[in-house]
Amino acid sequence: MGREERKIQILKAAVRVFFQQGFERARIEEIAGAAGIGKGTVYEYFPSKQQLFDETMLFAANIFIQEMKESMDGAETIKDKIIAFARYQTSFIHKHSPVLKILCSSQVKAREMGAAILQQNARLTQLWREVLQKAKAEKELKEGLNEELAAAVIIGTINQYCNKSVIFQQENPETILYEEVADMIFHGINGTSR
Repeated sequence: MGREERKIQILKAAVRVFFQQGFERARIEEIAGAAGIGKGTVYEYFPSKQQLFDETMLFAANIFIQEMKESMDGAETIKDKIIAFARYQTSFIHKHSPVLKILCSSQVKAREMGAAILQQNARLTQLWREVLQKAKAEKELKEGLNEELAAAVIIGTINQYCNKSVIFQQENPETILYEEVADMIFHGINGTSR
């Protein structure tokens, strides 16, 4: 097995262990066991548990973005892409909410978690900018649309409304009115289609 393949094997095992145990309770020995390697091999790739955690969070964010993109690829219209995005993200949050709570309550340095979240948000914004640019080129959206602002509206609305509903109100993702959310984003609060 090559060096990069081994690193990915360790990161995949670390995702499972960190997501189940949180940072404090996870042990390098357990991650090594889950990867089917020795503890010393983990340290050849990651000199500290903190560095392994940081890279694991970035690795998990990359998987999230890739799966998000795949969920949107099958949708044809911009409205359908918004719905696909909202469904995927809320389902992900619902499925992993206990894990996310462990990670958020963990005493991991806020700076590192913040950096991973900022990087994920930047990649998500870029993904949406590309989707919106394509929709503009295909005349589905108006020519002068500010893609950065539109991406912020889409991401912000989904984060605020859908994720809040799942995390704090314990709603099942299937009960969220995705069509209504997409209409609100697509047509605005005055409800007209210009």
